[in-house]
Amino acid sequence: HDLRFSDHPSAIDRSIARSGLAGRAMGRLDAALVQKARDGETCVSFEFFPPKAAEGVDTLLQRIAEMGEHLKPTFVSLTWRSAFKDEALWLRIGSMVQKQLGIDVLLHLTCHLPREDLRRVLRSARAAGIHNILALRGDSAHFTAGQQGGGDGRWRACNDGFKNAIELVQLIREEHGDHFCVGVAGYPEVHTSCWNSKFLPPSDQAREADLARLKQKVDAGADFIITQFFYDVDVFWSFQRRCREAGITIPIIPGYAPIQTYQSFERFVQWVRPQVPRRVEARLAQIKDDDEAVREYGVEVAVEQCRALLQGGVQAIHFFTLNLAGSVAQVLHRLKLRDSSVHQRDLPFRGLVRDREEIRPIFWAHRHSSYLSRTSTWEEFPNGRWGNSRSAATFELADYYLAEKERSRVDLLAIWGVPQSAADVANVFVAYMRGEIEQLPWCDQALALETEAISESLCWINRHGFLTINSQPKVNGVPSTDRRHGWGGAGGVCFQKAYVEFFCSPEMWHQLRACMERDEFRSRLSYHATNCAGEEFLDTDHEGAGAHSQSAHSDAERSGVRVRKASFADELAEQKFKACGKLHRVNAVTWGVFPGREIIQPTVVDTESFRVWKDEAFELWLSQWATVYTGDETSDDEVSEATPAADQGAGSGGSGSNSDSPEYKNAVKLIREIHDTWFLVNIVDNDYVSESSDIFDIFKQVILDGMDAGQLRRRVDTLERENASLHRRLLRAEAKLERQERQLAKHRTDNLREHSPGRSSPPQSPILMPAKFRLSEEKEIL
Repeated sequence: HDLRFSDHPSAIDRSIARSGLAGRAMGRLDAALVQKARDGETCVSFEFFPPKAAEGVDTLLQRIAEMGEHLKPTFVSLTWRSAFKDEALWLRIGSMVQKQLGIDVLLHLTCHLPREDLRRVLRSARAAGIHNILALRGDSAHFTAGQQGGGDGRWRACNDGFKNAIELVQLIREEHGDHFCVGVAGYPEVHTSCWNSKFLPPSDQAREADLARLKQKVDAGADFIITQFFYDVDVFWSFQRRCREAGITIPIIPGYAPIQTYQSFERFVQWVRPQVPRRVEARLAQIKDDDEAVREYGVEVAVEQCRALLQGGVQAIHFFTLNLAGSVAQVLHRLKLRDSSVHQRDLPFRGLVRDREEIRPIFWAHRHSSYLSRTSTWEEFPNGRWGNSRSAATFELADYYLAEKERSRVDLLAIWGVPQSAADVANVFVAYMRGEIEQLPWCDQALALETEAISESLCWINRHGFLTINSQPKVNGVPSTDRRHGWGGAGGVCFQKAYVEFFCSPEMWHQLRACMERDEFRSRLSYHATNCAGEEFLDTDHEGAGAHSQSAHSDAERSGVRVRKASFADELAEQKFKACGKLHRVNAVTWGVFPGREIIQPTVVDTESFRVWKDEAFELWLSQWATVYTGDETSDDEVSEATPAADQGAGSGGSGSNSDSPEYKNAVKLIREIHDTWFLVNIVDNDYVSESSDIFDIFKQVILDGMDAGQLRRRVDTLERENASLHRRLLRAEAKLERQERQLAKHRTDNLREHSPGRSSPPQSPILMPAKFRLSEEKEIL
């Protein structure tokens, strides 16, 4: 029914010539649509409407993030509220979606504002990194009679405003040339303002007038069309045919609104006046009082109609979501456009992954929004090589913290308390490891499922002063479909090295470092440690470092950095060291082997990135934790004067009233001391094969070496109590399992008796097999 996007040379040439962004993750949508069409991919996109107030932003962003991660839209669109006094909230959401979630954004813009205000909005959008605008006239129903000069529901331009979207497209091209990719709306069943009567379908004359306006929008510079939704696929085919006959060759994306509730369906029908098949109307009338039945039937209708669109050659569908995820997700899963497995990951990163992004440093594992924001301007992403073109040195720490600064200090005070000692701080970390609190400054999401295997070890080392902010267990060849460790789709095998990253005091660090230099650890552990001042330590190889360290790396030796030179890769690293004064080394800690592909290594421990991450990691002690007690958004320099700031009692969220208390002052002093003196350390255990190898052995060695006889005795007593408790739980589980097995045997006997000759009634007793399986799983875990 339609030519594919890639069959339109004019559209392709114009897209690529205008944008130059075909290889970038954020850019013009016309180029992205063309590229995906060439790759044979079906594009899906979602419309969201912003909240009425800033309080709803977090909820909307969470919904977009969830749908973005699981359903992978090509872009999302954000509607413009006619009630907006300015563009601040609208642009803030759009910018955060692009920078923090890594999804291209299409911003709606209507003609409700005067010409100068529209110019300002466009300048602000461009400054915010927005590349895509959907130019619309807007609906008169959103305006008061006084504002528009009448109360008859007809559109009237505001003072010094535009009459229609044609003029808005012209303004965009006049003011900004080809910077913006401009979309416009198309109406398969004619815009209602063109109808002769709301009781009669539009005349042929009205259809021609509406199509002529669409052609004018295209001639003014539009790059693609998104249609109003419809419920009869033949209506779309007819509209598309008439567009092509009129000389409109740009891509036409059908819009679709899944039926969510009967009430919303009725409102949409009154608003848009679409043709609805009689069988759909009849079925909805039968089930209109059953919301679940209406939603399920809406999914069935959507699957049927979207499948017809795809079979007819459509390569993109835009869903009007009403900010709801369930129906759209079901439609895409049933169409097999998206994997229905919520556990399967394309790559082991948590959160969203951008196009052509194949590798990341591990350090931002729990702050993927920060990583996406800080790398939002990169022209390309690492693809298995880590080179200077992706240097992280251009990051600006201030780019990300907007969302964090708006968290309630009352909530943070409740979950972190007011620590008075390093042990109190350690208890906060232990509480996070146990799932008793939901976040730390370095971890804005719950622990990954795979961490369960090492959670007890993490809790133990945290209690003893090694405050962990990132970790992963070793994995030696699990299927890529494994629920805990799998990623990358079926048919592959996944591997990873054990990794742990933590803060510790200088005393603990030097003890740990001395222990790692022992032969039993030196051969398999790699480490990198640094403090806030930049003092740095890397692992050494004593067999080949002597002359090398004294010559090429003499500067590094004087600064306390010691390096290893053991391979051609290290020779290359040496050249970098000579050039910039510091060693650069990359250690792959996650990789996968898949049929017909090169080995994929998506997660690395990289020295350059760690140096950049160090600044953010230390800064979070002050900007996220210390400010809970000072009552303001405090920078590094300001926290050094934290006591005077606290004396002023400034703040919000309920903490200002106590900010001058001795406890609060002591907490700020403690956190400042940790920030100034402690080390940030990452350790990789390169032996992922041996079952006897355990990355936590080094911590146990240090902790036990520091214990006296009494402390060791208490440790043994604690372990014995924990072991006895686990044994009792196991015995209870086994006893419960035996009872369930006896009941199951009895039910089997009853079932056989029910089906004995002369009896025809079905069995009445439940089968308890699921309970047995749950108990077996519990026994396995214990």
